[in-house]
Amino acid sequence: MKYPLGQLMMVLPLLSFLLWFSSIVISHNGLSTLLLGLTFIPFGMMSILLITFLQTSIEEHLLARVSSIIDSVLVSAMPLGALLGGIFAPVIGVGNMMLVSSTGLLAIVFYFLFNKNIRSLPKIEDIQLQE
Repeated sequence: MKYPLGQLMMVLPLLSFLLWFSSIVISHNGLSTLLLGLTFIPFGMMSILLITFLQTSIEEHLLARVSSIIDSVLVSAMPLGALLGGIFAPVIGVGNMMLVSSTGLLAIVFYFLFNKNIRSLPKIEDIQLQE
């Protein structure tokens, strides 16, 4: 990999945010749909990089436990997001709800930006388990 993981963890969600935000403010339906679809490419890249990071930095005998805990937290948050989206979208409008949702990606950018440990992560091939 050419770039340090810490930098990619800031750039990829920012790119996803910009694509998602652009898809909301552009009035052309076809272009808006294309941009919204493109939003998930950098986000998917970020997910793959995080999974790779976890698999290379966690001891093998703990990997299944850590992975199942992370997956459980993520999957259990989905119904909550769907419920909140279903409640607030009719109140504030679908476009505004999408704007609010896209700011979640911006929150990820700022979290990674202000977290020195994440920001300083090296390239994935340079990550090793500490003994």
